[in-house]
Amino acid sequence: MENKKVFVTGGNRGIGKGIVEGFLDNGNQVLASCRDASKFPFKNDKLTVAELDISDAKSVENFKKFVDDLKYKTHSMEINVRNYESCIEKITQMIKDKQKGK
Repeated sequence: MENKKVFVTGGNRGIGKGIVEGFLDNGNQVLASCRDASKFPFKNDKLTVAELDISDAKSVENFKKFVDDLKYKTHSMEINVRNYESCIEKITQMIKDKQKGK
């Protein structure tokens, strides 16, 4: 599988890092999220790193804006690897709470 647009949560260490490396090695474009982009362990021309700290509402909001802008520019993400499932659930709940004014 190559030339796909891939999103990986928690892509800076452990299994997530291995998943990111595997997709990059196969010629894919990867968006990886992590808490501190400056500490991401490597660079690659086909890698975009975005900060996301799910314990920080502002970080979640900034990440959502970043992803919305990226989707506008690229039109899609073809593969979504939910390396940290509760991350997605917490983000979804925070967005719903914000829309309800909580």
